[in-house]
Amino acid sequence: MQNYRLTLKRVGAVLIAVGILKIAYILYLTFQGKSHPSWSNILFLIAGIVLFRGNLRAVPIVRWFAALSFSTSLGSLILLPFIKPLELWIIEFHLNTVSFLTWSFIKILEIALSFWVYLQLRSVSINRSTSKSAFIFGFILIAILSSLMYLTQTSTDGIKAVEIARSKYGETYKYHITAMEWSGGRVRANISAYNRREVKPVKVEWEK
Repeated sequence: MQNYRLTLKRVGAVLIAVGILKIAYILYLTFQGKSHPSWSNILFLIAGIVLFRGNLRAVPIVRWFAALSFSTSLGSLILLPFIKPLELWIIEFHLNTVSFLTWSFIKILEIALSFWVYLQLRSVSINRSTSKSAFIFGFILIAILSSLMYLTQTSTDGIKAVEIARSKYGETYKYHITAMEWSGGRVRANISAYNRREVKPVKVEWEK
């Protein structure tokens, strides 16, 4: 029990460092005019500061979210090949190998970091919880989201979105829906149009 503060400081320091790096990366992308991850990444910094200060009450909360992050990240990595065409993965790899490998490396680091945080905080003797609910909830969440994405691809609106994109860019591309939203009576879809030479983002929308 007397060593719990050392564990909290160690985990807190790592989370603070990760939080600062994530915020710096978001700022860099913002200044470059590129899309960036959510500002919710600042939670890494907040959780790190709270743990570094030795707050035991935060331990089960951070541990639960670490378990959730691990299960969702691992689940998404496992299921992504099944909801995104293998051909598109291969093309993206060949066209931008460095970016593809960087993304893959970051995903693996996120999974490793989440599991490390979970194990470290689980070793703290107070309120030991396996956080099974977080692991289960994470995998169920990813399974539901993946199923919804598959249903979107094969839905009437999904088929129409691809048809609109094909009418604009022709038969030389194949099309994969990456996101759809329904708002104000309009349907909007983000689509990857790809062939062996390129992958480009396409946006389509229409009145429902």
